[in-house]
Amino acid sequence: MALCERSLEAEGYDRERDCSKSACIVSKLQQFVALLGSGTAAKQERRDSLRFVLRFVADIHQPLHCADNNDRGGNNASFVWEDRKAHLHQIWDHYVLVNTLNELPEQLALHDIVVTCTASTLPILGKGMLERAIKARKHRPIFVVDLAVPRDVEPEVAELDDVFLYSVDDLGEIVKEGLDSRQGAVAQAEAIIDTNVVNFMHWLESREVVPTIRALRDQAERYRRHELDRAKKLLAKGEDPHQILESLSNGLTNKFLHIPSYALNHAVADERDDLVELINRLYHLHRSE
Repeated sequence: MALCERSLEAEGYDRERDCSKSACIVSKLQQFVALLGSGTAAKQERRDSLRFVLRFVADIHQPLHCADNNDRGGNNASFVWEDRKAHLHQIWDHYVLVNTLNELPEQLALHDIVVTCTASTLPILGKGMLERAIKARKHRPIFVVDLAVPRDVEPEVAELDDVFLYSVDDLGEIVKEGLDSRQGAVAQAEAIIDTNVVNFMHWLESREVVPTIRALRDQAERYRRHELDRAKKLLAKGEDPHQILESLSNGLTNKFLHIPSYALNHAVADERDDLVELINRLYHLHRSE
């Protein structure tokens, strides 16, 4: 199966042009990814879909899959490989891999990180092979990621002290832990948002009384200026400053207290108690018994 049906001269990827029969890897990837996310697909069907997804993701990076060119991804291109007749796709997918696998024991010792994902039905990395590699590395650690289903690495490899093995299941657990952590962070974020929403609503409600506060301060400012102007005129006439200050303070006190005093004296019985309570709260008064 080719990645798509496009010619070598084509630029970019166009589904209608390059995958008109929906038989290319791009189309099949979408199909198997949908099966993986399906809640109704059978367990075995989802397992098979995962294997195909892993294989096809690797296949996408294979040059022979990047265009059809009427050679069926290299299947029609015949060559001789080490005295054996083979086609180009077979050489790329099999013989090159076989040679690489034969060199695997020596290659393992040269790498700090190993990522494996083959279609092998049996493990290709055993505990003994990794033990020898660790010994050749003088016990420098190796990080191994096994993405294959079924696994490419024997589970017993995880028992080695200097090998850190992670499988698809382990990566799934890491993803789950990450999701749990993010969900916890979401709860914290929601709490922060709730607190700030309450504070904002309180601030918004307080803005409704701003005009009243402004009017109250404006009235107080008028009282202050009136008494101040009166005091300046008296000073200009040579009046006693002590008496002027006394008169200024008395004038301000009378003006500030006139309105609440008038309201109390003229309040009807039904509203007098509420008015008394309100004034006590406003001026922090403590009535003597």
